[in-house]
Amino acid sequence: RFLKEYYIPCGCDCDDRSIMWIRGKSIPVGSEKTSIRAGILYVLAIHADSDSLRKGITFVIDTSKGAVTQKVGNEGKMQKVNQCYPLRPQAIYLAGSTKIARVIINGLIKAASLFTKQKILQRIKFVSLNEALELIPKENGPAYLGGGAGGITDVIEWTRNRLQLIPVPEL
Repeated sequence: RFLKEYYIPCGCDCDDRSIMWIRGKSIPVGSEKTSIRAGILYVLAIHADSDSLRKGITFVIDTSKGAVTQKVGNEGKMQKVNQCYPLRPQAIYLAGSTKIARVIINGLIKAASLFTKQKILQRIKFVSLNEALELIPKENGPAYLGGGAGGITDVIEWTRNRLQLIPVPEL
């Protein structure tokens, strides 16, 4: 369920980097374990090709539904986990944020700036959903916004196939 609701299939951006597009929604209390597992699998799948490992990815968080302001009580725990994912973002777009959400997110970014490299913080940009879509080829944008999803019709099957691409050393 989490792969289909939170992680949106896309193709590559104009620089041929994989796009990791997520819907910024609250994780229901009690579903954290499943969400974390889905997140780990998707992060591994996004980075399963040599281009993404070498060049990094484009990371887009769709905050347009106002989920950033909906507190459920596990935000701190989920934020700590999300910061541990080994992403290589070359561009980070917060798409569709309201002015209130931008204030909240800017506060979180200022707090994170104590622990985060300046070059990463400089990659964070607030954009509209339309601006985010202009940064990637239409055929690789999310299907729920009229894009072609990079030809991905089933995110679970795509994740499974991408994970099989990861070389496993013989022990």
